[in-house]
Amino acid sequence: MGGAMSGKGRVFVDGVHLTDHPLFNIWCGMIKRCYRTYSIDYKNYGAKGITVHRRWREYTEGEHPLAAFSEDMGPRMDGHTLERVDGRRGYMPSNCIWATRTTQARNRTNTKLTMNNARQIRKMREEGLTRQTVADKFGISREHVTDICRGRYWKED
Repeated sequence: MGGAMSGKGRVFVDGVHLTDHPLFNIWCGMIKRCYRTYSIDYKNYGAKGITVHRRWREYTEGEHPLAAFSEDMGPRMDGHTLERVDGRRGYMPSNCIWATRTTQARNRTNTKLTMNNARQIRKMREEGLTRQTVADKFGISREHVTDICRGRYWKED
């Protein structure tokens, strides 16, 4: 349906007033994190070069960018939040999904491990524990477990 102005200057997206749209606060937060230097989260996003796809931040042919964001992302399921698949890349259709908070916690970049943790991870996998079980114990992703076990991270000197 897109976003359109009514005769009184009010913006509607998907037939709902802009500020009442279910994705409005999520969309605003994304914009603030990336472009508003006063945002508490700017240092972790905009200051690190994380950007928002042009279609999601600029009016295009009279369409509000929230309409494009809504169209590309689809409806948000209960308990899901906006997640960038690759935390080094920006907000764009090919890099964003709706994810649970548990999934997001597993993908955090600030998870701290020690060499001893890496040894424990390798031992647990050798003992037959699943990647998911090990990942849950340490608060990391299954992929990170694999990378540790294959020696991509936390190599023994």
